[in-house]
Amino acid sequence: MAKLKDIAERLGVSISTVSRAISGDRTRPVSEETKRRVLDAARELGYPLQGDRLMRQERIASSWPASCRAA
Repeated sequence: MAKLKDIAERLGVSISTVSRAISGDRTRPVSEETKRRVLDAARELGYPLQGDRLMRQERIASSWPASCRAA
């Protein structure tokens, strides 16, 4: 699995920039272009993004029998 450092090295930006782009930190925002590049590289390298994890969890949960799902 890729790490923030791997994404940063690939794009030539700091680890902090990658972290802010992925987390959506509004206190020190990154440009939309940088955010797009970071997210594209993260997906290419297999970094687990929060939205991707949530979609995967929903897919798994929906495949469970109804008796196993939380009410």
